[in-house]
Amino acid sequence: MTDIDRTKIRQLDFKLLLILQGVLRYRRTVEVADELGLSQPAVSHALRRLRELFGDPLFIRKPHGLEPTQHALALAPIVESLLNQANQAVGLIDSFDPGTSTRDFRIGSPDLLGPLIVAPLMKRFAASAPRARFTLRTIVGREAIVALAQDQLDITLGQFGNEVTEFTAEHLYDDPYVLVTRARHPSAKQRITQKLLKELPFVTMSTRGGFRGFTDAELEGHGIHRRVVANVPRFSTAIEIVRHSDAAILCPGRLAAHYSAPFKLLARRLPLELRPFRVMIVKRPGPDAGRDWLFDEIRASLTQG
Repeated sequence: MTDIDRTKIRQLDFKLLLILQGVLRYRRTVEVADELGLSQPAVSHALRRLRELFGDPLFIRKPHGLEPTQHALALAPIVESLLNQANQAVGLIDSFDPGTSTRDFRIGSPDLLGPLIVAPLMKRFAASAPRARFTLRTIVGREAIVALAQDQLDITLGQFGNEVTEFTAEHLYDDPYVLVTRARHPSAKQRITQKLLKELPFVTMSTRGGFRGFTDAELEGHGIHRRVVANVPRFSTAIEIVRHSDAAILCPGRLAAHYSAPFKLLARRLPLELRPFRVMIVKRPGPDAGRDWLFDEIRASLTQG
């Protein structure tokens, strides 16, 4: 560490970090002052110190409030991590009270699970933690585990293997894949056969592109090579294609049931056994009563509704 680094660190205290976190959250000094029990001039003075310390304006005044600069946005996850670690160090995290907490939680999830969790989790936050908030980030596989390890997420959901052995992980349920088409699809009254699966036009979902989905390796083991006509990054986009065409998708049954009625879709069982979508919940290790609370709330949201 250089001498100039030490000088800057001596100028930085946790009150400044709390104020920076608050302005990033509320974008108004008056709300930060109210939350921290400070005067508005004290918050403004702290912002001047932060600007000098980081050599950046950090926030630009706009009609709707204080707009963070790119530098401020880059600092946000670092500040959040430092304050979380400080809480753990002094043991404050163990006194988490959801009723008064203003914590921002960070959740990772595949696109396939997002629609199933947001509504029940919002209800639970409104009832138990009305001042807390959460961010739901679409992320899968190893990328999600790396984000956990780097304290970019508190909890993540999805399908995982041995990469979660160093974390607290729990298997929630298995969800079999089903075939989904529009309700008035030409094949709606037909029995689903392997021949039909070879003939149907399919849409796959992947943020990485390509025309292979989770199930293709297994399907090909049964001699079924799908005719894929489109790949999209989001399930919502795939649903739009299915609603207005003769294309089909394969997706977990609970997700299909969630959308079938409002979007007039038809979900049907497959004529062969595929490995189900295995849903796990994983959290960072270590004492954190807030994270433990969130773990329980997410688990209940997905298993109880």
